[in-house]
This record gives sequence, structure tokens and C-alpha cells, in this order.
Amino acid sequence: MHFSIPETQELKDAKQGQTFVAYIIHANGSLHCLLRYKQLLNFHEQLKKQFGSNCLPYFPPKRLLPLNQTQVEERRIQLEKYLQIISQDDRISKSDYFNSFLLHAQQETNNCAPEDVDLDIYLMNWESIRVKVLKTDKTSNVLESASRSIQLSIEKMCYFSLFIVRQEEANFIILRRLMDFESPYLTLKNFNTNCNHHRLVMRKNYWDSSFDDILMDDKVSFNLLYSQTIIDIERGWIKVNKDVEKQLSNLKSKGSKRELIELAKTLKFYGYIQFEPCICDHPSPNTSVIVNAGGKELVITTIGSSNKATEYVFRVTRIRCWRLTTCLDDDKTEFNAKNVNKLTRFELSFEYLFNKDCLKWITIKSDQQSILMSMCLRGMVEELLMKRKGINGKDDGNLSQGLSKLSIKKDSYQYLKRDGTSQPINLPKSVTTDNFINCSNQTRMRRSQSLNGVIRVRPSVANDAFDGIGDDDL
Repeated sequence: MHFSIPETQELKDAKQGQTFVAYIIHANGSLHCLLRYKQLLNFHEQLKKQFGSNCLPYFPPKRLLPLNQTQVEERRIQLEKYLQIISQDDRISKSDYFNSFLLHAQQETNNCAPEDVDLDIYLMNWESIRVKVLKTDKTSNVLESASRSIQLSIEKMCYFSLFIVRQEEANFIILRRLMDFESPYLTLKNFNTNCNHHRLVMRKNYWDSSFDDILMDDKVSFNLLYSQTIIDIERGWIKVNKDVEKQLSNLKSKGSKRELIELAKTLKFYGYIQFEPCICDHPSPNTSVIVNAGGKELVITTIGSSNKATEYVFRVTRIRCWRLTTCLDDDKTEFNAKNVNKLTRFELSFEYLFNKDCLKWITIKSDQQSILMSMCLRGMVEELLMKRKGINGKDDGNLSQGLSKLSIKKDSYQYLKRDGTSQPINLPKSVTTDNFINCSNQTRMRRSQSLNGVIRVRPSVANDAFDGIGDDDL
């Protein structure tokens, strides 16, 4: 996951009549919440209570006097770095408190009460499932409601996720996967603020095609897999020649779903995600490319009217690390939290081992989809690590082994609201952790920028599945 604080914002305290600085927190490229410093400080203190101070990075301290503009900017950078570091630690980012805090923050930012609402979830064949949920329900609860509605077993649910997609006429673009610290209702509402073309879609969420066998022994999950396969073929994500196209058409007309899937699994880019055209600096600067992610690789294909398309395959096990770069355009538009997405562009860079002792950085400019590419890399790495640890099924992203139970009192964690009041965060009676030692008056807080905008480089994500090149590879 990717956290950033692209801007700060001045808000007015309705009770005290004073203004305060709010930090605009983005999760995976879109607005998630606005938080005051004291809320983030309380968050840090309660993480210390659960994990210990030695497991947490530096947190900017309190200041006795009001901050000037330079100090606010310094604190923004420090808080952003703090969130990025803790979100890369699975013990923290997968803890109940971490996810519950961010869910409460999204609810407060949207001033949303836990009211019943009908929510449409779409399958890959665009069949709609209407489920009754709370506006504040988190992603896993909504996914469970949708699964129960179509009678998908809970054991198979972890192979699927909810995604935000944007419809463009007959086509659709996958924007990102929803995390468990957000409400699908609120996230969809924010995406549809300016246009009503976004949908919640339920689709499979794994890269290893061997997991298909697990889904094919259940009627409901089998049909979900079949529908997604058909859609990927029809929109050209799976590469099909004319002879195979006839075979697939015959199998479809006969209703031979299993045979069709087995044939599709032999085709190029089966189970891959294809991204919108973007720009890459490989093989040369400003090359127009199509990126496909799946299996254990990224495939970059050059596009253009004059040159023949060329494919470049980048194996995940040879990507040593990757990072996201945020470019914030310096335009003259008045800033507010709802249009901040328009100001931000992203780039994904990864360091690739081409041959022994030859590591090079490859950069892909793809705006919002750069974050989804990063999440795809993370997902493929996690599955590779699962295989190495002998896990033969989907683990719902939890790769930690030998976990222990740390008992805590129920309701012992609090969410501090902007106005200083608190409400309990109801966690389970035991929290899973690793063993460890020890808006009104909105104004833009401007800062010094270059002519071409601000460029912020995020900390690199290390690839734990990285393999060096041995003699057999040379």
C-alpha cells in the first residue's frame, strides 16, 4: 500500500472558533482522510502500546509554540515518511488497530454515521449484486456480504477482492484494490464526486494460476473464474490467434466451461492485468508502452505506428526493489481536498538485475496506475514467498509465521476525534502480533516549488523474493 500527505489544509474548529492544520492523507493515490497532528500523535502512542517503541520509526515531537509555514512543511514530510514506513511493516499494517484507526478517520472526514444503505457490487460479467450494508462497513465485511449473496463459501472468499473501476463506454479501467481500512461506500462516493462512472467490482485477486484448481471444485467460484476469463478474452487482455479463437468460440457455445478455462490457461497473458498505455524510459526515453503484470513478471510492450512492437520481460525475482515518485504540479488552481487528485502524477521505478553485476533502474510514468502496478508487484512477491514457505493456498496476504496472541482488554484503544473527544475502538479480545523485543476556510499551505513542480521520491520497497544470477543463468 502507498501512503502520502501531498498537502496540508487549514480548517476551523466549530466549537472553539480557532483554525488548525489538517494533514491530507492519501491511500493508494486517492484521498482517504484529513487528520490533525494530535490525532496522529495519539495513533502513534497507541501503536507503541501494542508493538513497543523499538518497532516504530521517528515521530515528529510536539512543539510548545504555533508552527510557522516552514515548520508545518517539515512536519508534513516527517509524518508522511512515518506512515510510509509503518505501512510497509506487515505486523503493523495488518493489525486490527491500524486498520480500525484509518477506518474511523475516513468516517470522521466524511461525517458519516453507520446507517443502512443498498450498495451495488458488480461481477466481471457486469451482473449486479445489491447488498444491504452499513455506510461505515469495512471492505472485508462488504465482500463477505456480497459473497453470501451469491453463495460463495467463506473459504473461497479470500481469493477475491473488491476493486474500484472506471467505466469508459464499453471499456473499463481498474484503478485500485480496496483495503480493509476503508469503507467501500465512502471510497466509491469520493471517486464519484465529479463523475458517476466508477463502480465496485468483485474479481479474483491472485497471480499464481495453480490457485484456479482450488476455485474450480466449487460451482460458484468456478463460475466467477469463468466469467472473468471470458471478459479478459473479449477485451484482448488474453492474447488469442484466429485458430484458438474458433476453439474458444466452440467451447463457449457448447457450454464447456472447464475446457475453455484449461485452454485459456495455455494462452499468453492469462491471469494478467493490462494497464492503460503509458511512458517508459526503456528501451529508450519517452517510449510509449503497454504494461502487463501477472504470473511472476512485468511485460513491457512498445507501441507506435512506425516501429514493430517489441516485448521486454522483467522477472519479479530479478527486481531488487521498487519505489514510487510523486510529482505535484504547481498550477494556479485553488486547492481543496476533492481536487487534489488532479494535481498529482505518479511514476513507478524498479531496479532490475539484467545480468551479473548489472543493475539498472527502469521508470514507468502511468499517473494513478503506477500505484496499482506497485501493488501488483507486492502481490506477486507475497505469493512467491508463500510458495517458498510451503503454503499451497491463498493466505489472504498474511505471510507471518509463528504468530503469537497478545491479550488486551476490549475497548482499551481509543480514536481521538478532531474536537478532542474520544470514542472506543472495539478490537477483538486478542490481537495477532509477532513476538518482538522490548471543512471550512480551506486554504492551500504553499511551499517553495520548482518551475516543473515538486518531485517527491518515496522510500524503496525491498523485494524479499529477489534472486541473484547464478552460473546457470549466464
